[in-house]
Order: sequence, then C-alpha cells, then structure tokens
Amino acid sequence: MEASSSRSRSGSTTQKRCRAVGAAGSGLTVQALNDDALRSVFSCLDDHFDLARCSAVCSSWNRIIKTADVMRDLYYKRNPQARGSSSDISMKSYFEELAMDEHVSSLSRGSAEVYQWSGHPLRATLCRMKSGLILTGVGDKILRLWSAESCKFMNEYNVPNAKTLVDFDFDENKVVGLTSSQFCIWRRNEPRSIFQSGGASFHHGSCMSYADPEVVIGCEDGRAFVYDMYSRSCSSIFR
Repeated sequence: MEASSSRSRSGSTTQKRCRAVGAAGSGLTVQALNDDALRSVFSCLDDHFDLARCSAVCSSWNRIIKTADVMRDLYYKRNPQARGSSSDISMKSYFEELAMDEHVSSLSRGSAEVYQWSGHPLRATLCRMKSGLILTGVGDKILRLWSAESCKFMNEYNVPNAKTLVDFDFDENKVVGLTSSQFCIWRRNEPRSIFQSGGASFHHGSCMSYADPEVVIGCEDGRAFVYDMYSRSCSSIFR
C-alpha cells in the first residue's frame, strides 16, 4: 500500500541546500569537495542534531563524520571534564538523553501527521529504521523493506524453514535476522538468504546485535554468543 506525504524533512532540506550551493557560480557541486574540505565544514557545526542530519544525507558524509570523530569532538567541547577519562558510557548516555529531549520537544510543539498502512497479513511486532528505510517483520516470518518517505514497498526476505523471527537489523548491504536457534543473512537487494548459521551452539536466542564481521546473540539462559558472521565460528561465550 502506498501513502503520499507532504512532510518536509530536515534531511531533504540539507540536500536541497547542498544542490543550491552547487548550482550557484561555476556549477561546482558539493560532491566535488574532498574529504578534508567536508571534514572542516562538519567540524564548524556546533549542534549534534545538525551533524546527525548531515550524516543521514549520504553514505560518504556519514563515513566522514564517523571516521573523523566529529561527534566525539563536539561532545568533548561541550563536556570538557570528560576528556581523558573512560567516557564511552557517559557519551552514549549523553546522546541518548539528547535524543529523548528532542523527541519530547517535537511531540510538544504541536500537531503531528501520522501515516499508517497494512504491511503484513499478520501483526508486525518489530521494526528498524535507518537512512529513510523501514524494515518490518517477525509476526508472519517475512521481513519487508519500505521507504519511509513514500511508504512504498521495496523488497521482502523470507525466513528459511518457516522459522519464527526473534530479532533483526540491517545496513546498506545486508539484512541480518535471528530465529531461536540460528541467524540468517540476506543481501539487501535480493530476497534469497545467502547464509544460515546451520548447527549453531545456541538455543532460545532472544536478541542480537552486530558489527561486521561479528554478531552477538543473547539467549534466554543468560549466555551471550559471539559469532563471526561469515566463517560461522563461535569466538566467545559470555555468561
């Protein structure tokens, strides 16, 4: 089901501004700027949400902001007492608090437009959203990818052996899903599973998180298994 939207988004606004800058003068576009120039521009921003919006414009901007630690540097600028200490946890808490405050502020600023559509025959119990895409699933053992801007269907991924999904996540290239006893990987532009963990040593998996090339799976018995997603080997077990 498709739904139209009249919403104006800060991400699209950023893109339009970039195109406008390129359109003026000699026709130079923002894509012509090298990494050092973009890094200097991003370092001049004094708001974490401006940086977050820029990081969502395209993968190259996201990469520059991450690798240059622009977010971290701005955090230290605003919290100088945290520099030199083991502050990963406090930095994460700081960003989480900023995000929650922004959500509360957005909800209190007035009316909001809500769009809904039927994405699955059965109830979808979990979704993930990244870079303008929404991945939904769990309820009917099928994952479906949607455009957050137009609500259009883009792709779907079937769970092998009709197993029930417990958790999932995705990135630019792949979708990773977890059932109670194995995890699966799909190429994002293909519906067929390219990998199943097979005879995995975990049972009753309840949640997962991954960062290439490893995936961490939490189980109901309190154990956490760390797997290499591509060699299928379990490297660590935590209790």
